[in-house]
Amino acid sequence: MTKQSNTIQQHRDFVGPAQTYDVMSAIQFIRLYQIGLRGNSTLLEIGAGSLRAARLLIPFLEPGHYFGVEPDKNLVDTGFDLELGREICNIKSPKFVYNAEFNFSELGLPTTGIDFAIAQSIFSHTSLKQFINCLQNASAILNPFGIFIATFVEGDTDYRGSDWVYPGCVKFQKETVKQIAADAGLHVRFMNWVHPNDQTWMLLCKNLNIIEQIPASDDIMMIDYIRTIDELRRRINYAKSLMPIRIGLWIRKLLFQR
Repeated sequence: MTKQSNTIQQHRDFVGPAQTYDVMSAIQFIRLYQIGLRGNSTLLEIGAGSLRAARLLIPFLEPGHYFGVEPDKNLVDTGFDLELGREICNIKSPKFVYNAEFNFSELGLPTTGIDFAIAQSIFSHTSLKQFINCLQNASAILNPFGIFIATFVEGDTDYRGSDWVYPGCVKFQKETVKQIAADAGLHVRFMNWVHPNDQTWMLLCKNLNIIEQIPASDDIMMIDYIRTIDELRRRINYAKSLMPIRIGLWIRKLLFQR
């Protein structure tokens, strides 16, 4: 194994198993897109790490629309060196701050608020006090229709320690999460979305109607996809029945048979 591949293994392993690094990149992007993220959206990633999700999000978003907070600057730097390349900063102008207090004040966020925020597997390691602090700070920077998507590990009791726990995980009860969210002025909805590490997805928003319109189950999403595919097939079959199309397909068949 080369020195570079060793480094790649290290920075990927630090944020989770290296063998699922690409999987979690894709899942975070898909979940955000699923709830409405588009190229012109603004996004705050809480816990950018080694850019596991950002390597897809930064190129996707318009310049200046990605914001990240991460305690370990070296981890972000390694992500740029080995995942994205430094040139992307000149093109997309992502902005980062480095602290463990979930302090977003120096990011230069839009005064109108952020459209989306994500904290994947952050509350699986925080103390209750840190959890509360993050939700309150996130609520302050979300716009009135913004959505905060996050995960946590559900349990029958709450972690009562005062320290960040890593690489182990901590657990919180759903009722506790609901109370933390309510105290921060946020509605919360728990989603029946698949997570490879059995964490629970949740959506937080100031406007309950926004998150109630999002399908809470992957099964529902699959039904929508199947319906879309069936409709496309119907349209294709109808188009093939039209005389000009039939003639064109017949001529094409003759040409390719030669």
